[in-house]
Amino acid sequence: MLGGAFPLEWWSIYGGEQQEIELMYYLYGAAWWLYVNGVSTSNLVGYYPVSIYRGGALTSNASLIDYGGETVGVTSWPPMGSGAFASAGYQGAAYQRDIYYIPTGGGVAKAALVPTSLSGCYTVTVNDLAAPWNETIYFGGPGGPTC
Repeated sequence: MLGGAFPLEWWSIYGGEQQEIELMYYLYGAAWWLYVNGVSTSNLVGYYPVSIYRGGALTSNASLIDYGGETVGVTSWPPMGSGAFASAGYQGAAYQRDIYYIPTGGGVAKAALVPTSLSGCYTVTVNDLAAPWNETIYFGGPGGPTC
């Protein structure tokens, strides 16, 4: 469950139907608000008060946004997504699409992502596609004991 309040009761099928959710963080007032599948009040999941950033940069804006995935292992790193590398593309690798942000002055700005990955364990590709995909990343990998 996302945030304990939004059940994810479906998942994508490798080589088959893909499921998506839309996530958006928005700085308003004294909090970063998280919306899922739209920005109406009914889609609000929760917030992070800016006070947790103790006067740091995130109290007024973000200067860097990371996308993709992360795994944690002790003796071996687990698969990311389906375990397929980014080259598996749609219906194979994990993906995030239509990536954009809202600048401090308002409006919408297209992301300009720079890929970083652990070659041999996980990979990522950045694609600038036609709408509605726009800036899109494919990512994932099998992980393993040498990551």
